[in-house]
Amino acid sequence: MLVENEEMKRINFRLCLIDKLEQLNNTCILISIIEYTDLDSPLNRKDIIGKSHHQIISDANYYRDIAERARRLM
Repeated sequence: MLVENEEMKRINFRLCLIDKLEQLNNTCILISIIEYTDLDSPLNRKDIIGKSHHQIISDANYYRDIAERARRLM
């Protein structure tokens, strides 16, 4: 549902989810959630049309930072 909402409704869940996952101690659950949501992927999922170069880089950094945090949990 999270991934579908992100794609269709442009609802961002990644920052909130990674913050919560960093508080869990169950590696098996962490890995399952990270893999299901592609949280470890740095792919920029935001639209780039009409944005400045700075905005695009900022969006890309946002996804890269979350992906790095997710990979550290795995």
